Formats: sequence, structure tokens, C-alpha cells
Amino acid sequence: MERRRAALLIAATLILTVGLMVVQFASKPGSVSNAAPAEQEPNPSQPLSGRTSIFSDWVALGSGCRAKPGEAGDVTMESKVSQGDGSETFAMTFQLDQFHLARNEEPSAPPLAFARECSIRIRFGPPQGKRIQRISARTEVVSNKSRAGKLTLLSQLSLGAVTVAREVVVHEPGRAHQGLEHTFDLSPTAETEVALRAVSCSEGKIIGFDYTWLAEPETATDDVSVRLSGDRILVVDVELASCS
Repeated sequence: MERRRAALLIAATLILTVGLMVVQFASKPGSVSNAAPAEQEPNPSQPLSGRTSIFSDWVALGSGCRAKPGEAGDVTMESKVSQGDGSETFAMTFQLDQFHLARNEEPSAPPLAFARECSIRIRFGPPQGKRIQRISARTEVVSNKSRAGKLTLLSQLSLGAVTVAREVVVHEPGRAHQGLEHTFDLSPTAETEVALRAVSCSEGKIIGFDYTWLAEPETATDDVSVRLSGDRILVVDVELASCS
């Protein structure tokens, strides 16, 4: 029961932290809006950071990460744009080398639940005549767990205040694993596509991705660790199309 209370407290704290972060981020000067961008069309060869009418700002915040442009942090971002048939896709790659969860970093007793979270928010404003048509995110996670205890891995993708995709992987007590990899490949479902269809022409949005890793050990010696695998990255794609 005590472990369950701790897990619920962690989840509630995450929701409050992310909510406050979104409010603060959205209210900053230069927040996305429907205001028309400058008349000069941006050069597709420029990085997103130089295309101010498209990509305004980003922030990473949580117990496992903290960073924003122009300040030292443990998350970095690179971006590129590719052209398609009547559309263009903006790919933002976040490097999260230091984001991890490890049992030996927590007090050995009592065996309470512990977690790591990282929430990334991107302020994105399409130019005049364009609208957000599709968003997606992809990241790979690798975990280790001893036989006892429970491990929950959650990832979710949001558009404004709407969660458009969510996946939860639960490793129950009774089975150990080492180096187990899982790919979170998130995009809107048939039910959540309505949020994208509701986006107006040139309407700016805050796009979010959340990691939550929750360990619930049964003994003080239960071993658990989680990190991103491969290149340790999160890739968020935003596809724009003509409003006409």
C-alpha cells in the first residue's frame, strides 16, 4: 500500500509540474499565435532555429532533464526540413545522453517507488497559408530489471492540451530481463486525428512529448535501470501542408 501511495504521488507531481511548465512556456513573449509571419518566405535550406516564423522555442524539464536554447543543460536539439509532394516535414532530434533511471542512485531502504520524468515542449508556428497536418515521435528505450519489483515505461505525444498518442509498457514482478529494448513510435490514432483536423490555417501549437519511468521495487536490493538506447535520441516530426 505504501508503494502504491508513493507511485500515485509521483504521478500527481508529474502532472502538476508539466501543467505549470506548459502554462509558463505558452505565456512567454513570442508565444505561438495566428498572427501572420513576415512576408519573406523562409529558405527551406535553413535550420529550424533560423526560421522564426516556423519554429520559435523549446524546453526540456523534469526530474531527469533540464535544458532550453541558449543555456547549458543536459538536452540538445538539432533540426532539419525535407520537402515532399505538396508538403514539408520538420524533424527535430533531441539528444538525451544523460536521461536515465537507476536503482543504485536511490536510497536503499525503505524500498519505495521512484521515477524519472522528462517533458519536452516545442513552440511551433506555421507560416501563412500552411497548417500542421501530422505529428509523430519516435524513441527507443532499453531496460534491466531483477525478478522482483515492477517497472512502468510511459511515453505520450500531445498537441496543445490534447494527448494524441500514448503508450504504456508494464514489466510485472516475477520475470527478470537484461538489455530489453522497446521502440515507442507514436502518432495520432483514428480517434485523436480530430485534434489535428481542428487546427486552423497558420495556427501555432505547442507540441509535447513526455517520458515517465516508474520503478516499484519489492525489496531494498531489487535492481532496475532504464535509459535511451541506440543514439539516445527522441525524433519529433511535424508535417505541414497547404491550407487550400
